[in-house]
Amino acid sequence: MRNFPILLVAALCLTACDDEPTAVFFAEPSDARLEGVWTGHEDIQTMQDNNVFTFPIVLSLDGNNRFTLITSNYPTSFDNVNERTCAGAYTRTNNTLRFFPATACRALPLTEFTLGRVLPGGVTLEARTYTSFASVRVLMRLDRD
Repeated sequence: MRNFPILLVAALCLTACDDEPTAVFFAEPSDARLEGVWTGHEDIQTMQDNNVFTFPIVLSLDGNNRFTLITSNYPTSFDNVNERTCAGAYTRTNNTLRFFPATACRALPLTEFTLGRVLPGGVTLEARTYTSFASVRVLMRLDRD
């Protein structure tokens, strides 16, 4: 009977060491994990008429807080429809990413994004604005390239 508590603890440890995970944890990625090239889609939605425009994007975040956004089927420039790239600086505070493009960028109608669900290889960025004139939602669904 002296060894009963030891055997009980050993049995509990063996039970807890199951081959299949019982829970999945989601965590905010570190700055180093955000750095790199992300590919996916961006949705720009106007809430008044519920129209959604979706287009493919490539978002590059470097270690010097610089970003490059490349679009397909959507110009980034108001003046030149052939311009598909915008670049600038970004900052991160907790789960908020703020983009500061060097020039006006149509693909970034909003510049303050909330870092959303983080999956093993993907991330979402979402921005919303509500005004009496226009309500816009921008959603980026990105995977690690």
